[in-house]
Amino acid sequence: MKNTSRKSYVNPGRAFLLLFFALTLTSSVSSQVDKWGAWENGITESWWLSSRTFTNEEAASAIDRWKRIGAAKQDESGTNWAGDYFSGGETHGTYIRWSPTEGFVIAHVDKCQALVMGVIYGRVEVTPTLITFFPEFIKSSKSHGHQHSQMDEAAAMPFVPVKWQDGLILVPLSEIAEFGDYAAGLGDFNGLNAFDSLESSYFHTKYAGKNAVVYDVPVLPEPYQRILKKPITGVITSVGNTRLKRNYSYEFNSKTFKFGSNHVLASLTFVRVNVGSRDGAKVGLFMRVAEDDAVDIVRLIRIGKTSSTGVIVRDVFEDGEPDQVENAEDEKPYPSIAVGWKVTTALRSQ
Repeated sequence: MKNTSRKSYVNPGRAFLLLFFALTLTSSVSSQVDKWGAWENGITESWWLSSRTFTNEEAASAIDRWKRIGAAKQDESGTNWAGDYFSGGETHGTYIRWSPTEGFVIAHVDKCQALVMGVIYGRVEVTPTLITFFPEFIKSSKSHGHQHSQMDEAAAMPFVPVKWQDGLILVPLSEIAEFGDYAAGLGDFNGLNAFDSLESSYFHTKYAGKNAVVYDVPVLPEPYQRILKKPITGVITSVGNTRLKRNYSYEFNSKTFKFGSNHVLASLTFVRVNVGSRDGAKVGLFMRVAEDDAVDIVRLIRIGKTSSTGVIVRDVFEDGEPDQVENAEDEKPYPSIAVGWKVTTALRSQ
């Protein structure tokens, strides 16, 4: 996900808190914050660090390191792994800035309040297969004050570098198997095909740059390439009847996510697809329609060995006919469902 800078705006309520914090800052911090005493991070609106969580010296050290890493020379070749990464959604996010020479800073941010909830920083080691962070400082609002004994024993944080489409991704080594499911849209991540309507990044991602090579399939270092899974793909082989149903709902549950959807008035169109149990298909599997003008999802409801029945659910205007449905993406009518449409579990085009 590409993060772009935008001008910070401070509302009156937040201004009081920030002004209070500004009065407590030491001179070593004041040169790196805005007029409200908030951290000018160069990525999003300014953040602030509560004096209830961080001492002046801790805040100064984190901000200084963040600034030094940002000043390190970067290139635009599309293969420079150092820089700024993000994972999270609209309300909370994790921001990472790192370089081989200046180390790393991780900031866990409550985006609603622009409040830094936790900071980790330390040194970095880079090998052809791993980028490893070694924490030297860890502190968050959930643990009041860090203990040096814990810092001495802080575990290394190894990441696998992945190239995918126009992004560079840092995948925690402990989650590399999950990334295989994520890329294929399988397992715990399958529901994202149907319910991920918000701007979210589930792994630490950086825009590779305008000169970067775009990779349709994720590229991992050789030892980890084997974790990739093939998405389940097929085509719609027949289009059946369409009927209307009020208060139609369905859910997705996994160890990681729980989503649900309710339609006041829905159009249900039943289709056949040429995937089945031999392909790994199961009841409840979501398959994205991979056509340029379509934003539909097929949810499989009956599974055969080589073919299955699925349903495409569309919202309908209250006074509409079954084919007069509302496309919330661009306020245009949906295209007619057609035989030959490609369907896939992949979260991105592959």
